[in-house]
Parts: sequence; structure tokens; C-alpha cells
Amino acid sequence: MCRPHRWLAGLIPLLLLFIVAIVLKPHEIRDDLIGRAGMAVATAGLAKGAVSVAGRDVTLRGMAFSPEDQAKAVAIADDVNGVRLVTNGVEIPAEAKPYIFSATRSGDTIVLTGAVPDPESRAKIVAAAQALAPKVEDKLVYARGAAAGFAGWAGAALAPLATLGKGAVALSDGALSVSGVANDMTAFQSANAALKSLPAGLSLAKNEIVVPAISPYVWSAASDGKSVTLEGYVPTDAVRAEIVAAARAAFPGRQIVDRMQPGNGAAGGFAGWAKSALAALGRLAGGKAGLTDATLSLSGDAGDGAGYSAALAALKQLPSGLSLGKAEIAPPVVSPYTWSANFDGKILTLEGFVPSEEARAALIAAAKAAAPAATIVDRLQVARGAPRDFLETAKAALGAFARLGGGKIGLTDQQLSLSGLAKAGESAEGLVAWLKGLLPGGFALSGNVSAAEQHPYLFTAKKAEGGRIEISGFAPSEPLRAAALAAASAAGSAVSGQASIASGLPAGIDFGASTGLGLSALAKLKSGEMILGEDGLTIRGIGDQAPVDAIRAALSSLPAGVRIKLADLTALAAPAPVAPPPAPVAPPPPPVAAPQVAAPAPAPSAPTPRRPLSEEESACQKKMVDRLAQNTIKFRTSSDEIDPASGPVVTDLAAVLKECAGVKVEIAGHTDNVGAPEMNKDLSLRRAQSVAKALEAKGIAADRMSAAGYGEEKPVASNDTREGRAQNRRTEFVVK
Repeated sequence: MCRPHRWLAGLIPLLLLFIVAIVLKPHEIRDDLIGRAGMAVATAGLAKGAVSVAGRDVTLRGMAFSPEDQAKAVAIADDVNGVRLVTNGVEIPAEAKPYIFSATRSGDTIVLTGAVPDPESRAKIVAAAQALAPKVEDKLVYARGAAAGFAGWAGAALAPLATLGKGAVALSDGALSVSGVANDMTAFQSANAALKSLPAGLSLAKNEIVVPAISPYVWSAASDGKSVTLEGYVPTDAVRAEIVAAARAAFPGRQIVDRMQPGNGAAGGFAGWAKSALAALGRLAGGKAGLTDATLSLSGDAGDGAGYSAALAALKQLPSGLSLGKAEIAPPVVSPYTWSANFDGKILTLEGFVPSEEARAALIAAAKAAAPAATIVDRLQVARGAPRDFLETAKAALGAFARLGGGKIGLTDQQLSLSGLAKAGESAEGLVAWLKGLLPGGFALSGNVSAAEQHPYLFTAKKAEGGRIEISGFAPSEPLRAAALAAASAAGSAVSGQASIASGLPAGIDFGASTGLGLSALAKLKSGEMILGEDGLTIRGIGDQAPVDAIRAALSSLPAGVRIKLADLTALAAPAPVAPPPAPVAPPPPPVAAPQVAAPAPAPSAPTPRRPLSEEESACQKKMVDRLAQNTIKFRTSSDEIDPASGPVVTDLAAVLKECAGVKVEIAGHTDNVGAPEMNKDLSLRRAQSVAKALEAKGIAADRMSAAGYGEEKPVASNDTREGRAQNRRTEFVVK
């Protein structure tokens, strides 16, 4: 039977227990699911806090570092006993392309930035940074896309920062870039050494590690003829390679020893400057080139004159920004030591050797001072081996050109030679003596100087009634001039005027004997003159009978080398005596006939035509030959300038050519054999050209004339006599 009052009292506690169970049991189930699910998903990389439970439903949150880990976490949670539903709230990092990681160091602090693939890699990277610096700031962010060896690459990238006071490293996928300033050279080398053993797959894209700026920035190259040693600093490995390549090009076949060190502080043009220094050093047999900042120094020995000149030329073409500080290049040694100067009246050419560039400049200046109107041609080379007092001697010798119309100076060691033609009025002997007086001790001089040749050649002494004698004209040498002046002083009460030194008197006439006879005659005359010319001696004057008779007696027996052209002597009548009566006057002696005068030198023969001539052409040829037979065209000594006295001859020849319209002629210049053949040929051509220009100025068309110079090649007489040389100095007109 049912008794509700008995079991109702027990029902109430049961109800209370049921209510308590209902309240407490779900929390136990949830906590159990959270614990079991959290432990499960931790194997997929999720934190325990990433799991939340509602009933038997599980929600996953947090971050997985790959889609695979995300799916794995969901699958693990779904497999937990009691889980009815899994909601996936797990995030994965964004993918980075390119995958970039970087680290910078400044003093004691390294800052990490960029991407990291997972916590494990992050921990390794942070630990590697902490091993290098006391302070590490981790600013890394997770991102997908890292290569398999990323953590190892990042550790290798951080390694150079160990020795850099300030620097940065960066990874872009598998390419590493490094920059920074090493504390010293040891640190620089350590940092670079770390970059030479990178992990597989990692490559060095850029290395800009430098040392603190070096000042002064020095570099050098030394050559001993067998090898070239490069030392000092270079800013980069690329510049090092450029310099080594330039050294191989400048010194082919030689060993290149590279002892250069990296160094910061090079100027922008350093590479070009070093290559320019190597190019200059390469011209020398041995030496050293150095750079100190932007200043170049070069020293060494030149193997030969060409190398010396090439080295100097290289130093004159330095690149922009580079200046030359010191150049001590020893020129080659030569023996014998030769130097010369050649002057043709217009061009003064310097050749041979000089001991320095300063000596070259001094000799050029001396040449310009001696011949101000001349063109100076410098063919000098610098060489060692010059005799003592070389420069003083050469400058003194160049001074002789102020007194020469042309000539040559030669110096071989301490033997000096001088040859040439003295200017009008200059004494050849006096010039040589003057130069000898200027030479330092130890130098010897040989001279072969001729007096300037003058035509017409005259020496004149005129005696006035008061006894005063006036001298003019030319004498062939200083001693003969002095002797003539002494004789003139003895012949009169006083002497005025002067005779210049010149050549030109025919060889058959003795100047001393002729002037001695003529001045001796003047001494006996009250007044008169003596004239010595190319055709002989003329004596004119008035005197008492006895002196005139004595002169006539002397003229009847002439010494060798005296040729009488004319003797015109007048004797004064003696006064009639007062007492005693005059004695019978003896008949006057017969007049003394003047000795036979030598016949003038024969005129040169007519030039041979180049071809058979027409009657008209032959007539024209004859007219030109006849006119030149009367008077030749004369020129100033050693010059192509036509003597003004020959102006009428040129005018007459122009008239002949105008009469012979249409006839073309060759104007041929000829010389004797005095002087160098090449100089004579050049002079004869220039003289022919001067005649052509003079005729053109008088209306003769230039295309009707051609100029030719034959020098001494076509003589018409012997050059062994003055007369023959005079005939050979000619200008011919030949119908073409």
C-alpha cells in the first residue's frame, strides 16, 4: 500500500542533491574537455589557452604558423573524446614576398626587424643577437614564406655585427647585404672573414663594410725592373681589381705583388689617379710612384731618352683633381755628351743633350737673345753625363750667333767647335778669340770662321792736302786691318774712318802687299788715293817730282800678289831757281807704263736649254743671258734678300720677259761650295724664289716662272779660286 507521507520526506533531499549535481557537473565536463583538448592541440603548436568549450562544442583560437599546422590542430581537437563540434578560429601569418629580415647595431644595442617564420626560429635569432650585444630589441613579426634554412641564414647574417661598432645586415630571401664601420682593421678583417663561409643557399649580394676614414690616404707602387709591389690603401675590392689590372697593363710580363689593404677615406677620383701614376711609372726603368690624398710623387731612373720624355709627358696629362707634388726622374747617362746649335740665318736648331729641363729653358733663352728674329727649333733631350760648366759654355757659345750670319756650334764633352760666316764688319779671328776668353777652364775651342764675303770688295785710303787720310772699305782679317791702319798712320798726319772685316778679294791679290805698296805711295804724295778692288790696285795722286819718280820706280817691279789696275800720278813742276842761271833741264823721263792689268774673269757660259727652242725662244734666251752677263743679281751675304743695287737688273729682266709673251722660264739658283751642301741648296732655292717674287711684283705672271735651287751641284768654274767661286754664285734664266 502506498504511504506517501513516509517517502515524501526522503524525496526532498534527493531533489536537492539532483539540483546540486545539475549545477556542478557541466563545469567539470567543460574543464575536462578544455584540459584534454588543450593538451591535444598543443602538439600542433597552439597554446593551451587557445581552446574554449561551450557544452561539448570546442572553439580553437590563437596562431598556427602554417596551413598544415592549422588543419592539424582542428583535426586533433575533433578527435578528443566528448567533443561534439570544433570551431576553427586559428589564424595563420600572412605570406611575405620577398622574405626580409634585418638587424642594425649601434653601440651596445641590436635591433631585430622584419619577418620570422615561427617562435622556434625567433628564439634562435634572439639568442644569437644576445650573444653579440648586451641589449637586443625584438621587433620581429611572424610571416610565412621563409626558406628552410632561414634561422641559420639569420644567424650567419648577424655574425659580422660582432666586430662592427655601427652596422646593418639584411636578408632578402637568400641574398645577404652588409654595411657598417669596423672599429679597426682587425675588426674589418674579422667581419669580412665571417662573410666568406656562409651557409649553403645564402649568397653575399653586397658588402659595404669599411674602416674609419684614413688620413692621410696613402698608396704606392714600386718597380725594380722585375716586379711591381702595390702597397697602401684601396677603398673597395673592385678598385683593388682595377689597380692590379692597370699594373699588369703598364708592366707586361712582370710579377705584380699586391700588398694593398682596404681603407676608408679615398677621394672620388682615387682609382683614376692610381692608374695614371702606374702609367707614368711604367715609362721608367725603375722607380716609385706614390699618392698622398690628391698629390702624386714620382721618382726613378729613365732607361733612355724616350722613356724620360714619355714619363714627363704623362705627368703633364694628370687627371682632374690630381696635382703633382714631386718629380725626381733621373734621365739616362750618355757618353760622349754631345750638343749642337745650327743657324742658317733664319732658323736656329738646338740638338743633342742637356742635363735638365732648367738647362733646356736657359739655352732656349740664350738662343733667342743671340738671334732675336730667328725661329728656335728645340730638339734637345735631357740626359746625365754633362761635363762640368756645360751650361755656362753652351750659353757663351750661343752668344757667337749674334756676330755670325750663320754657322754651327758643336760640343762633345769638353771640346767645342765653331764654324760659320761672320757678319759684315766682324773679325773672324776676333770672334774666335772673344769666345775663347769666355770658356771655363778645361774646355778647348777649334774655330773655322770665315769673314763675310762682300762684293764689290774695296779698300780705299784717301789723302787730303793737309795730310789727313780717310780709310773705308774692307780688310780680310784683323791682323791685316791693323797693319793697313798702321801704314796709313805712317803715310799721313792723321787717320780717320775704319775698314770692316770681310772676305771677297780674289785669291790672286795679296791684300797686305797691295795695301802696303799703295799706302807707301800715298806717303810720298801730297794728296791722292789708293783703291784696292777685285780687279787690282789703283793709285792716283799729286806729288813732287822725286817722290812721284820713286813711286813709278816701285811700280815697275811689283811684288807677288800685287796687280795694278791704274797708276795716275802727276808730278808738280819744280820752282825756277833765282840764281845761278838755270842749268839745262834734262828731258823728262818717259812716263812709266802701268803694268798689264789682268783680264777680268770670263763670264759664265749660257745655260743649256732643256729642249730644242724655237727662233723666238732662242732670242729670248739670248737676251736674258746677255743681260745677266752685264750684271749678275746680287744678294745680301748668307741671305735670300736681293741687294738693292741689283734692282735695275731685275727691272731689265722683267722687260725682257714682257717682250717674250708666253715664254715660260725656270729661275735657277746656284752657289759655290763654301758651307754645308744642304744649306747651300736651300739658300739657292730661296734666292731663286726671291727673284721670282720680285719679277711677279713687276707684272710677270707667276705661272710663267718656276724656281729651282741647285746649290753647288752645277758649277761653271773651279771652286778652288775666288774668281771661280764668284762665277758659280749666279742666278740663271732657262726657257722651259
